[in-house]
Amino acid sequence: MTDLVVLLAVLALWFVLNLWLLPRLGMQTCLSGMCGMKRCPQPVKSKTSERHDPDQTSRLPEQGE
Repeated sequence: MTDLVVLLAVLALWFVLNLWLLPRLGMQTCLSGMCGMKRCPQPVKSKTSERHDPDQTSRLPEQGE
């Protein structure tokens, strides 16, 4: 039981440091959103009429167009 409490306390301390304490001291952290990592672009949804039938589309040049 005490091992679990110690583990949870260490995790809580790590989150408090990264979310609030370190950013207030001027240190950039990824949890505070300051690490400069960009999110992956979301795919653009196409209209239903623009979609292609996979049976008609060939990816290999030998199979024709």
